[in-house]
Amino acid sequence: MKSVYESSTALDAHMILNLLEQEGIRGRVDGEYLPGGVGELQAINLVRVMVEEADYERAGQVIRDWEAIRVDEEEKYATKSGNGLSGFLLGLVVGGGLVYWAYNAPLTEDGIDVNGDGVPDEKWIYRDNRIHRIEVDRNLDGRVDIVFRFDRRGLVGEVEQDDDYDGIFESGYTFRAGDGAPMAR
Repeated sequence: MKSVYESSTALDAHMILNLLEQEGIRGRVDGEYLPGGVGELQAINLVRVMVEEADYERAGQVIRDWEAIRVDEEEKYATKSGNGLSGFLLGLVVGGGLVYWAYNAPLTEDGIDVNGDGVPDEKWIYRDNRIHRIEVDRNLDGRVDIVFRFDRRGLVGEVEQDDDYDGIFESGYTFRAGDGAPMAR
C-alpha cells in the first residue's frame, strides 16, 4: 500500500478516505491515534491515507480534483463576503421583530354574560396568557362603563370610568408601580 494523502488530523484523513470510497477506491487510515499520543511534539502529517498501488494514480487525481473544487469555492465566497455589518443588522432587525411579537402576542378574550342578552357584561382580555385589560358594563346597557388596564406584571396601571353612563369616560386614574394609590388624570 502507498500513502496518497497525509494529514495532521484523523478527521481530515477520514474525510479523504470517504471521498475515495465514493469513487470505488478502497483504502485505510494509518496513524490516526498518534496525534493524541505525541503530547507536546509537533504533530505534522502523522496520519496517512493508504491505498493499493494499483489505485494510487487514480486516488491522487480524485484528491487533486477535490482540492481544486474546494479552492474555487473558497475564492468565490471570499470575494462575496462583506464586513459582517449587514448580517449583524439583519440579525438585529429579525431579533427585534421577534421580541416585539413576543411582547405583543395575539389577544384572547373571555367573559361573562350576567343578564343573558348574548353580550358579555364583563370581558377579560389576555395577552400572552397574562391579564391585559378588563372591560365592565356596570349598568347592563351594552356599553362599557369601566376599563382596567394592567401592566406586564399583572398590576392595575390605569382605570377609566364612565360615571354617568353616557358612553364618555369622565374620570381616569393612573396607578404608580403597584403602590395602590391612584393619581387622578
